Amino acid sequence: NYLVNVYSKNAVSLWPIGKKSEFSQEDRIAIGKYAKSESRIYQDESGALKILPQDKRSSDEKGIDFIGDDLSKWFAWRKEGYKTSMHPNGNLTLDWYLTFLKSQNTKDSLEQALVLKPSDLDIIEKYADKLESLSKIDKVHSGNLSKKAAWYREQLKVTPISRD
Repeated sequence: NYLVNVYSKNAVSLWPIGKKSEFSQEDRIAIGKYAKSESRIYQDESGALKILPQDKRSSDEKGIDFIGDDLSKWFAWRKEGYKTSMHPNGNLTLDWYLTFLKSQNTKDSLEQALVLKPSDLDIIEKYADKLESLSKIDKVHSGNLSKKAAWYREQLKVTPISRD
């Protein structure tokens, strides 16, 4: 089961929540407050939907308390645990998953790895390599793939981020 939150007109997030599927009214209100705190979409004074700039939130998490034990544990995971664990009730670590994604070495797996750890220079390098190799195979998208590969290679030169 997942909670779904809209981040922008092109992005949603799915939050794994475990086995719980029924919530108390208090927890439903807290879920709404939390989703609002994470969302980048809000209504202005006129009622029009607006999107906040990247990495901004519409409000904070203060005053969000869950009644149910499952949701309280989930909320604690969402605050910090997700940085190392892929699921609130599982033992799949982020490091294991990133290693797995890199080992698959597909365009999709490397893109997912970049979503999870966009500053990892090893992932950026593998992704650039993958785009370059695909540009030699895919004659229709060759130019676009080559441009993307070159852009990622340029980021490797100018980005002062250490390799993990």
